[in-house]
Amino acid sequence: MTDLGETTTYLGLEVSRDRANKTLTLCQSRYIADVVTRFGMAGCNAVTTPLPPSSQLVPFEGTASTSARSAYQQIIGSLMYAAIVSRPDIAFAVNSLARYAANPAPEHLAAAKHVLRYLAGTTTLGLRYNGARDANITAHSDSDWAASLADRRSTGAFVFFLCGAAISWSSRRQRVVSLSSTEAEYIALSQAAVQATWYRNITDELRVPLPLPLTLFGDNKGSIDLANNPIVGKGTKHISIKFHFIRQCVEEGLVSLRRLPSAAVIADALTKPLPRATLELQRNALGLVNLATPNEGGC
Repeated sequence: MTDLGETTTYLGLEVSRDRANKTLTLCQSRYIADVVTRFGMAGCNAVTTPLPPSSQLVPFEGTASTSARSAYQQIIGSLMYAAIVSRPDIAFAVNSLARYAANPAPEHLAAAKHVLRYLAGTTTLGLRYNGARDANITAHSDSDWAASLADRRSTGAFVFFLCGAAISWSSRRQRVVSLSSTEAEYIALSQAAVQATWYRNITDELRVPLPLPLTLFGDNKGSIDLANNPIVGKGTKHISIKFHFIRQCVEEGLVSLRRLPSAAVIADALTKPLPRATLELQRNALGLVNLATPNEGGC
């Protein structure tokens, strides 16, 4: 083995430490710049959102050519790596576009290039963790009810935070059709509780016990009341047993549910396309900072 010193890059991820200020920064500026160039978008006109706020993606009724399918899948694969590693702000857009990888329409390819144009203008964004801040893990959960026009499934999302920035996030279409916004939000809470359980297990293994209960924020009163109250009524008896996992987590003291106004739930950016002003607020709340700004440092 060879000691190469502190990690500065790892599989396209750039790592920067400022020990004096107790900060750790993660970004993929070089990787993203390479992706933008590889797909012929270098020098393009940048846009301010990953997807237009009014965009509605639907399945292609025709048949995509082999070359179009291959090009689309390459773009989505490259975007997905950025969305998973350091760019939660594009997670919803990439998740939505990935559904059509088997048969992309020209509109889907245009939307994928729209994401590239957004990245071209935001290559210097990165996640910054502040070790001087509260080290407790918190989470936000949200859902956009019946968002998919194709099958009316909802998009559920969660974000977990540590030291002022996101450490894990998820944006995915739910596998069942929810009959109400309460049900969709309840399912999203349960999926977030699964992630919370994983954090408890891994911190126990590392012998750094997680302070409990972990606070999980949501904006839907009905779903929070349903999780806190084990009574099953006629409006909830059809919900799959596995989604009642959130109740067990509440009873065991693993999570504590708290309600916030919709505008304050940070996971909103992972459930729908947002206008520029709202996106920027959510982006800042996720812990993404512009590393090219003077005095901000870099990777």
